[in-house]
Amino acid sequence: MKKIKIVIVLIVFGFIGVIIYQNQNYFFATHALKMNLLVGRYETIEIHNVIFFAGCFVFGFFLAYFFTLRVRFRAKKKIEDLYCTIDSHLETISNLKGQLEALTGKTPEMTPPVQEQKEQPIQNPE
Repeated sequence: MKKIKIVIVLIVFGFIGVIIYQNQNYFFATHALKMNLLVGRYETIEIHNVIFFAGCFVFGFFLAYFFTLRVRFRAKKKIEDLYCTIDSHLETISNLKGQLEALTGKTPEMTPPVQEQKEQPIQNPE
């Protein structure tokens, strides 16, 4: 799945590159942004259009990142809570096995040994 994502991202960037290459006259033209407010008039220096497009792309990327940040923190907290629950259940199982051994005088063999689980990397819930 990761290789497919990389290929899709490369295709998208390839198309963006083709569009910029075929429209160099537009993207490398310079323009200044002007804003006339009641309290003053503001004007930026002349910048290439491609820089404006790149700035909007980067701004959108960070905006999407920060909007999903809360979801990722909640998912991480939920995973930590579930690992704590697993640890408490494993402790309860070992206590019950010890009580069973104390009552019967032999080790219980009706259940397979519990294996430690490795911490899985956090994946995006999308």
